[in-house]
Amino acid sequence: MIQLDFCIIGVQKAGTTTLAAQLDGLEDVCMARPKEPMFFCYDDYVVHQKEFLHVGERWSSLQWERDQDSLLNAYQKCYSHYQEGQLIGEASTTYAPSILACERLSALYPNLKVVVVLRDPIQRAVSAYWHTVRRGVATRSLENELMFGSPSYLTFGFYFEQLKRYIAAFGRENLCVIHFDDLVRDQTGTICRLMDFLGRPISAEALGNIQNVRENRSYYPTFPRIHSMVSRTARSLKKTGKASSLGFDYGNESPSVNENAASFYRKCFMRRKAPLPTCPRTLKMMRELFMRQNMDLDKLLGEDVFSRWNWK
Repeated sequence: MIQLDFCIIGVQKAGTTTLAAQLDGLEDVCMARPKEPMFFCYDDYVVHQKEFLHVGERWSSLQWERDQDSLLNAYQKCYSHYQEGQLIGEASTTYAPSILACERLSALYPNLKVVVVLRDPIQRAVSAYWHTVRRGVATRSLENELMFGSPSYLTFGFYFEQLKRYIAAFGRENLCVIHFDDLVRDQTGTICRLMDFLGRPISAEALGNIQNVRENRSYYPTFPRIHSMVSRTARSLKKTGKASSLGFDYGNESPSVNENAASFYRKCFMRRKAPLPTCPRTLKMMRELFMRQNMDLDKLLGEDVFSRWNWK
């Protein structure tokens, strides 16, 4: 069985892809490939509402207790590039809100080091919304998505309950809290502090090779409804197997024929500029909700989190 040394449990839309990419570039670290295996919560309906797989003409589901050995063998393939002496880690942002992931990780790896990147939950929710718009999944306004769409826009920002669970399982001393703003402002310093926490201080040579990168950067569709129509068409073609014959490949950000076409599409139909401000009443509602849900977060972590988010 693979011996996991640390795990980045979240949160979504908080720079975890950038953090994982930086760690993956260090000689002392072996990160899972792909970046987000989501292995320990694959069947958690709360975070993955696709527990049952449609195979042929029937529905089936992998069962953790029954299939654990074969599942763990498959999980090991994520680390086929491992070299002796490296720290082994992964980054799956659905672990933070998943009760199953916490239980399974603590059962298999009781001494695991847990890492979490926190972002202002309002900013995180808005960013998550635009992520689904970009993928062509959401077509409604943010307000309507909050009312009728996935509850994860809000529930994934209930940090107190999530971190309370992991602290109870692994201890506060084994939880490293990184703040999104720190990661954006000082990637080198953030990586240094994280490697110290993992017990593998980074060398001066490796430190000099760290360069600020931005992975999974956001693009915003200029015309969301048109983008959604094109994206859904491309995804439908891919499912029917016609996409390859047409040269159509659906990516996370835009439908494309090749990289040049994707670049042209982004230039014409996507923008880097932040979207229009959210309705003040919606912002007020989210702030009140997150304040109530995260009321004791400062006390739990031993630091003034709300001041970082300019909520005081």
